[in-house]
Amino acid sequence: MANRYSVYSTTSSAALGACLTGRPTAQVSTTTLLNALHTIYSSGQSYQLDSGTALTVNTWLTASSPGMNGEVGGTVDAELARRAWEHARRRAEDGCIVL
Repeated sequence: MANRYSVYSTTSSAALGACLTGRPTAQVSTTTLLNALHTIYSSGQSYQLDSGTALTVNTWLTASSPGMNGEVGGTVDAELARRAWEHARRRAEDGCIVL
């Protein structure tokens, strides 16, 4: 099985600059990408996402309150959660799925 890496757009890579590898055209490992996101979040900087990226954040309030369908569990966007689950199921052979 081949190793797979996260790929991000050149727009997003330009925002990170030398924060990752210093080479915007190089592939970036999942660990490096997560470390860069953590650093940016910790420093209060914004992270530019490309148009194909969806991001949702759950808090204790959304996790403990019933959703529109009366379900408790913290899914902010049920359709996004369904698509993410289907993506994870299809890509399970990668061995690393970040939701």
